[in-house]
Amino acid sequence: MNAPPKSRVVIALLAVVAGLIGLTGLLVPVPAQAALAPPDLASNGSFETGALAPWTPYPADSVLLSTGQTTDGTRFARFPANASLSQLITGLNTSREYVVTGSIRADATAKFFVGLRYFDAEHPNVVESEKRYAASASWSRFEIRFSTDATHTSLGILAQNTGAAGYGDLDDVRLYEVTAVPGITSPGNTTYYVSSSGGDDSADGRTPGTAWRSFAKVNASRFAPGDRILLKAGDTWTGTTLHPLGSGAPGAPITLGKYGDAALRPILNAADDATSLNTQDLVKGTTSHLTYLTQTFYTSVYLYNQQYWTIRDLDVANHAAGFTDPNGDTNLRSGILVMNDNAGTLRSISVQNNQVHDVLGSRSQKTYWGGAGIIFTVMLKRADMASGSKYDGVLIEGNSVRNTNRQGIVTNSRQNLRADIDNTGDLVDAVAKGWSPWYPSTGVVIRNNYVKDVAGDGILPQVTTGALVEHNTVDGFNERSGGASAGIWAWNADRTAFQFNEAFGGRTTQDGQGYDLDYGQTGTVFQYNYSHDNEGGFVLVCAPGQGSNASGPGSGVTSDNGVVRYNISQNDRNRTFMFSGYSSGTLIYNNTVYQGPGIAAQPVNFWAWNKTYPTSAAFYNNIFALDSAGTWNYSDQGLTMQGLTFDGNTVYGTHTAGEPNDPHKLTTDPRLTAPGTGTTATPVGGPYQPPMLDGYKLAGGSPARASGVVVETTSGLTIDGRTPNGGHDYWGMAVVPGAIPNRGADNTAAGRRRPHPTLYPHPNSHLVPPHR
Repeated sequence: MNAPPKSRVVIALLAVVAGLIGLTGLLVPVPAQAALAPPDLASNGSFETGALAPWTPYPADSVLLSTGQTTDGTRFARFPANASLSQLITGLNTSREYVVTGSIRADATAKFFVGLRYFDAEHPNVVESEKRYAASASWSRFEIRFSTDATHTSLGILAQNTGAAGYGDLDDVRLYEVTAVPGITSPGNTTYYVSSSGGDDSADGRTPGTAWRSFAKVNASRFAPGDRILLKAGDTWTGTTLHPLGSGAPGAPITLGKYGDAALRPILNAADDATSLNTQDLVKGTTSHLTYLTQTFYTSVYLYNQQYWTIRDLDVANHAAGFTDPNGDTNLRSGILVMNDNAGTLRSISVQNNQVHDVLGSRSQKTYWGGAGIIFTVMLKRADMASGSKYDGVLIEGNSVRNTNRQGIVTNSRQNLRADIDNTGDLVDAVAKGWSPWYPSTGVVIRNNYVKDVAGDGILPQVTTGALVEHNTVDGFNERSGGASAGIWAWNADRTAFQFNEAFGGRTTQDGQGYDLDYGQTGTVFQYNYSHDNEGGFVLVCAPGQGSNASGPGSGVTSDNGVVRYNISQNDRNRTFMFSGYSSGTLIYNNTVYQGPGIAAQPVNFWAWNKTYPTSAAFYNNIFALDSAGTWNYSDQGLTMQGLTFDGNTVYGTHTAGEPNDPHKLTTDPRLTAPGTGTTATPVGGPYQPPMLDGYKLAGGSPARASGVVVETTSGLTIDGRTPNGGHDYWGMAVVPGAIPNRGADNTAAGRRRPHPTLYPHPNSHLVPPHR
């Protein structure tokens, strides 16, 4: 499988004058004699000739030659306040990639940078584009990458101290053509080492002492089953996407990981290194048509049409050099991006134990090209392809994902067209033509990840069947997207199981619930989860129907047969259970909901999205312990929820308008042992620890014990053949079929206690790979 064409964003002009915006690069410590692959196109970059020429100082004689500790030889250039030095290099090859590297340091009072500039008719005044600043008084390595074209074949290297005091130092400046770095074709079952601080691209890479240095070397090489590519822990690479080629095989994946200090990780930030892909896409409408487009995106780690890979133990960021605004820029950025572009079924890809952070692209765009900490995506099915493309066997486990735009962890696919998602009617023609039909990925497991401070959605599997999402923590979501986002949910995906997750701290502009039974799916199960302190509420059940079928139950676009059972909600605000638009067969039972003083959320609320409404939903055996509450609302825009059933629920504390008429309702104290005391146990960054929720167990003598309705009998639902009652409560107490259960999430006394395993079976276990 071939890699797509890549194009770097061409660096424009760098100004000699001060006052222009700088982009601070990531810097790494550099030992003496750090080698680069030849040929070096810069002249006298180590200043060992004893003169500055062919460098030009400004003002004249402002830059000094000094001796002492250096990174290459004994001499370096020293820059007092307002001193600059430049070198012009001409005759570069067109349409090639180049990299400028070197070592810099500065004292605390200086403002010292190195940058690039072009000379051409388009930019006669020399406009700044990019530069790297010295961050400390210790020598650190910088790297700036750029591409040439027909009008940009001359390059100026500029170093300047724009501070009013202090000094900056420069040494070991080199320029070389990236594409000149020769790659290798691995025989397989070989370990390759890479070190930015001490490697050499001319070495064989097979031992730590003969490590390669650059990602250019890695990206030019093709790897084979059983290979390991290990990056030195603590080293930094900035300005280059890591895109190694090749695929592993069953039982012999290719591993991208680390070596060295166990307490450190390799640090990656592709910054302004852009990737462009030309592919087919769909223009929707009454007469849909296919078109080709070129999309540009930014990612630090990239797999394209590859399979049998493991990516682990990395520290990954993606933001423009020196850019720290959490609102992000306008680009589509990802930390780790795995793409399937009409390659059929790609199998067995694992992303494990990485720290992904500060992915500061667009905070608002949801796309198939990126915009997440970790994303798996599939491109539109081309017209010439006989079959669809998907993933089979995806494991995203043990990662920490924080401060990312727009999403945290996502699977997605453009091969998603079915009537179930056509909420505006503009896909009818495309669906009828059979273009890019729904072709879901299988064997998707998202487990034990910690997601924090994301602009939009926390964890979102899309276009999957039988996905398993468990033991994840989402801490702060919809922080800045300005749109509709939720903590943990699925879209256009069937039979997803969400269990033992915790979602909290969500903001709301729209939605903002901890969990979401969204549209284009059937048979989703939320069980044994904890939701708390979310501005939007606990659970959203939504589907827009079709606008052309307004003022009715809707058609096509729905959320069907969702199950919400044995979960705990504490102090979720606004709307505990929110129904929006058309859904059917939703079963909500044995959940415990607590609202403390001042919360006053509506226990149930309804919005008639596209003037459509649910046709059936049932609430059984839930406990609503309400120290405050809003009204219970089932109507909107003259429409009312249909087929709504309440039976066996407890509503205790605050009673408000709309409280349901429940034939077996209790209003007495359910005797929760310590409501409102639920506590997060997972440390920041993970790994997942079960929250401390024993305060929601039932005390002895609780009227909620053995007083519920038998769900499998009362509901009359088989839930696509799955066990209707779930088999056990939140803490692992058995729920015996046919026996009268407790109310709420605790089945103590009504059931028989059994060992609490760390992994409960997925309701669709035959579709999910075993625990790995």
